[in-house]
Amino acid sequence: MDNISLEVWLAILLGMVLAWFSGVWRGRKGLAQQGGSREGDLPALQRSLEEQVAQRTTELELANQQLLNEIHEHARAEGERLLHEKQVRALLDAAHDPMFLLDAQGRFLVFNEATCQRMNCRADELKGRYYLDHTTPQLSAQRQAYTEQAFRERQTLLFEDERDGYILSNCIVPIFDELGVPSHLCVYSRDITKQKHSERALREAKEAAEKASRAKTVFLATVSHEIRTPLNGILGYSRLLERLGSENLSSDHVHGLKQLQKACRSLLTLINQILDLSKIEASRIELVCEPLRIKPFLEEIVQLFSSQAKEQGNVIDFSCQDDPGVVLVDRVKLQQIIFNLLGNANQFTQEGEIELRLYPVAGEGEGRRYCFSVSDTGVGIAEEEQAQLFELFHQLDNTPSRHYSGSGLGLAICKGLVEKMGGTIGVDSRPGEGSFFHFTLVLDEGVMPAESLSRPSSARIALDEKASLAALDILLIEDDPISQQFLEDWLTREGHRVSVVENGRLGLSMLTDRRFDLVLTDLRMPTLDGITLTRQVRASPDPFLSELPIIGVTADVGQEPFQLCQEAGMSGFIPKPIDPTQLMETIRQAMAGGRMVPLFRPCLQEGMEREGPELLDGAVVEAIYLSLGRKVLEGILKKLDQTKERTFRELESSLVKGDSQGVQDAAHLLKGAALHLGLLALADQAETVEKMADANELQRVQDQIPALKALFERSNRALQEWQMEREGGG
Repeated sequence: MDNISLEVWLAILLGMVLAWFSGVWRGRKGLAQQGGSREGDLPALQRSLEEQVAQRTTELELANQQLLNEIHEHARAEGERLLHEKQVRALLDAAHDPMFLLDAQGRFLVFNEATCQRMNCRADELKGRYYLDHTTPQLSAQRQAYTEQAFRERQTLLFEDERDGYILSNCIVPIFDELGVPSHLCVYSRDITKQKHSERALREAKEAAEKASRAKTVFLATVSHEIRTPLNGILGYSRLLERLGSENLSSDHVHGLKQLQKACRSLLTLINQILDLSKIEASRIELVCEPLRIKPFLEEIVQLFSSQAKEQGNVIDFSCQDDPGVVLVDRVKLQQIIFNLLGNANQFTQEGEIELRLYPVAGEGEGRRYCFSVSDTGVGIAEEEQAQLFELFHQLDNTPSRHYSGSGLGLAICKGLVEKMGGTIGVDSRPGEGSFFHFTLVLDEGVMPAESLSRPSSARIALDEKASLAALDILLIEDDPISQQFLEDWLTREGHRVSVVENGRLGLSMLTDRRFDLVLTDLRMPTLDGITLTRQVRASPDPFLSELPIIGVTADVGQEPFQLCQEAGMSGFIPKPIDPTQLMETIRQAMAGGRMVPLFRPCLQEGMEREGPELLDGAVVEAIYLSLGRKVLEGILKKLDQTKERTFRELESSLVKGDSQGVQDAAHLLKGAALHLGLLALADQAETVEKMADANELQRVQDQIPALKALFERSNRALQEWQMEREGGG
């Protein structure tokens, strides 16, 4: 009924009125024809006619009222429809992004003002036109494919594309009729150009920040190297002066040397802290977990720290509740955290008590959670200071006349390391009542390797921290003549007996024929390398050999060679160039049954690269000169010429054969010799050749040979000039 117009209803009403009058007229005419014979029935007929007229009138009034009601309802519905269309149109036009409805053929049916603006045409021009006519051929094919995919998969599809400098995020919704046949397609297109530009700007800013962070890291590594080199020389010279002139120096001079060494060690500690902090900030700290007997480990730390505590008049104690036994933990980083906390407690306590405790605590999740705590009876910390303790460069005493020293980095580093290990750290303290530092870690149960369960027997040499090493029978396995002479002369001067062989095969033969107290072996050698030799010795059924202390020596630095030595079962590891003090300390630890501690070369920190290495590190040569004498140094320099001839002969021979392993071995030999004499640039170039050979890039190696020879000659001249200046200076 709603679809019949008003004009049609009026026509129907008029027809009904005419039909009624026609019926009345026919009725009167019939009465007239019946004649006067029925004149007597006229009143009855008149009454009948009046009744019919009244009935028809009533019917007509009812029909008219119904018609008026329907006309009113139609007008109301039409008004609501127009209002709804107006509201929908207002909603569509309020959107800033194009929204439109297409029919099954892809023609525009309904769309908003933003669509017209995007298509650059009027509404009357757009309606009924094909959507794909308003895109480029490339976009037309792409959107046709997306449309087919949406109808095929019967789901909303999202995609992005670019048009006229705009980046658009599109949403297409397929619509189906009651029979499941595609009937319409609803499309919403959003301009995300600003968002994408913001994302790109953020990404570029992030990359710039990362680049700046990397530059900072390289800068720290470079500055560290530049500072460490003279500091190592100062420390070395002061030790040599103290050793060589202990009988002739006065007590004031000896005290001054000790103060000099103390200041150098403090500066080295600061440099190490800065580097540790840069690694933590760059998320480059790697955990190396190993089985560790935690209680003896903590007891050893307390014993080592007791001498420092005594200097302050403090007493240090240790207690362990519920010994966790063997656990998996990063030994080095745990030791660093505890040493730092003990150092702070000792610094802020005078003639008091310090206690290191270990006890279990309840915690959520799996694993055994333990708390490490360091308490003291020192000056204490105000509550407002405690919240800032673990921030960078925060110091409790920052007055110009401050009594307590420190960089303010130690606790920040502790916090970073503890969090890296999955724990939390905190402090409780009151001024004048001491402090209580504590951190919790989950200690997973570990299994100690078999070789670690049986340490050196009673026949081995037992040493405490200050005991001197007794004379040892040492087997030195080293293929580099310079390293051979340096180590042999140094160890002999220390009172040890040294036997030298040039490869692992000869060394293994020597070990089966003779008993040695210690083995020093290079890692990379022809015939049999140091790692393989160690594994074979550890697998020996002879208990003496399986427990024999073995120390690895290599020109390779970083975590990988250390792990290889550890996995093979070595007792220690030291990189080239060899620091005699570190060498003797490593030997001491190995003979005492200690575990391996990574001693990385200072000028090559893990994960950092040297830029522009210097030609000659005079401090290294000076240390050889002062410790071993001029004749030994001259003998080493003569062997450098032999190493040159041997290295380049083997390099050229291996290149002709296409033997990349032979090239690696020759370059490694040259690198080790160069490091021993402080020829940093030559060592760096030899390492580059070694890496090229490892990648089987022999043509690149061939191209590097002239430059390597020229660098060797420059390095040799630098050594000769240093020697002339040293002897000329007296």
